[in-house]
Amino acid sequence: MYSLGMRRILFLIGFVWCSFSVSAQKVRNEFFALHNIIRGDSTYNTFEKQVMLIKEAGFDGIEINQLDNFPGMKKALDQNHYKGAYFYVKLNCDTSYIDERLKSYIHQLKGSGTIIAPFFMSDSKKYKPSSSGADDIVIKQLRQVAAWAEESGLQVAIYPHLGFYVERTDHALNLAKKVGRSNVGLTFNLCHWLATSSRTGRLEISFENTETVS
Repeated sequence: MYSLGMRRILFLIGFVWCSFSVSAQKVRNEFFALHNIIRGDSTYNTFEKQVMLIKEAGFDGIEINQLDNFPGMKKALDQNHYKGAYFYVKLNCDTSYIDERLKSYIHQLKGSGTIIAPFFMSDSKKYKPSSSGADDIVIKQLRQVAAWAEESGLQVAIYPHLGFYVERTDHALNLAKKVGRSNVGLTFNLCHWLATSSRTGRLEISFENTETVS
């Protein structure tokens, strides 16, 4: 087994899947690594090496980070019979347009159990973090991604990130509810939640209809 030593490690602290159905299901939570754990390393500098390292370390899977990296990471995952547990992808909320590659890539993940995790940014800076001006656009984008994901038997989890348009957990939860799709929920990341919440707000946090926590 390889040792990660003092290398900076970033884990997805928690994943919360919010289901808006009545029934609850028992699930096994996967423990996977975000690509940040190894991206930029001078030794493990190819997708093949990175996948082999994370697999050997005992994780259940690794994140596929962004559209441009998908082909290379998918090839390495397939060659090593390993799982891309999480597909982190940027959507620009200045427009409802979605890069056509995303539909194809989601189709390639059919039946894999990969979680599609969109994060939302305003490239033009027109829409500020924690505002609501682009919510209608985001909801439209989410419904389209959810439809593609549903065709492939996959789930969608909005990723709130400090400094991005959707940066707060409560904003992500509200959007997920407005989308109204059973396969749309959110990701809970402790770091970003702490950075965007007050002490008082932390005492009041609740996740409605929580199905899965890891």
